[in-house]
Amino acid sequence: MTKLNRSAEHLLEALQGRAKELNCLYEVEELLNDSDLDIETVLRGVISVIPPAFQYSDYCFARVSYDSDVFCPDGMRATKWVLRSPLEVHDRTLGNIEVFYTREMPGEDEGPFLKEEVKLLDTIADRIGHFILHKHLRKVIRGWETARKDMKSQGPWRVVVDLLRRTDQELFLVVARKMMNHLCWQGIPEADKILAKLGSSGNLSEEDVDDPNRPKNHSKSFDILTLSEEIFNIAEENIYDNEILDLVQKYMQEDRASFLVRTLINLNSTLSDISDALRRFHHLSLDTIELPESTRKSLKVAMV
Repeated sequence: MTKLNRSAEHLLEALQGRAKELNCLYEVEELLNDSDLDIETVLRGVISVIPPAFQYSDYCFARVSYDSDVFCPDGMRATKWVLRSPLEVHDRTLGNIEVFYTREMPGEDEGPFLKEEVKLLDTIADRIGHFILHKHLRKVIRGWETARKDMKSQGPWRVVVDLLRRTDQELFLVVARKMMNHLCWQGIPEADKILAKLGSSGNLSEEDVDDPNRPKNHSKSFDILTLSEEIFNIAEENIYDNEILDLVQKYMQEDRASFLVRTLINLNSTLSDISDALRRFHHLSLDTIELPESTRKSLKVAMV
């Protein structure tokens, strides 16, 4: 084979690889732009269109983990030959998108994966992150529309709590846990009964609620969620409405401040990341609120 023929062959291979990547991105965009599809359907579709874009497509499969769900082809198991990109929404990693080879392949730029494949997976993960954010924002907008209608018939704190329940269940659970603990510390018997119902799974300290590094226990979240209405009903019977609203707003501000802790304790955070987080913390006026002792300790330790 002449040098010219080899160059032409390499060029053809590069063009074919590029065509596979573009076709994959096109199919991903088709899924993301279909407003009738929910997140689960889209993610199941994504794992089916990714493998053909990779060099050894006959021996690879894709897997997506999002929140507490995992989407993977039947019968496939994780291997050590993996390429992974995080799914990030609002500075939070909510899952990963991964591509596995089922057998060992020749070494390339990153293990058995080409640098173009690394970039492709990062691009897909970024697009999925924006898609999930868009879905969340649409849910928030619908929630606000409902909230405006409810404002006339409900107290302001009820509107805020109901909106949280519909649009940000993770933050809602944090607020519910803290409200339960506050009621217990106030010596309200009904709150102690809820704590007894939860048993050891619900006996959360302030540190448990505030520390973003503690592993999530889904059974705790489920117990708190099922009893949340009772928790806020007890609060309504024993605390003035304006005090409940102040507490809810305080708990939400404390949660917003937790991003600074996550940035500081992340060993992969650059000086630029830390600087941006500090500026954001100051810009949001979070330095004017009184943070819980556990959060203050975490910040002090991370800054050393």
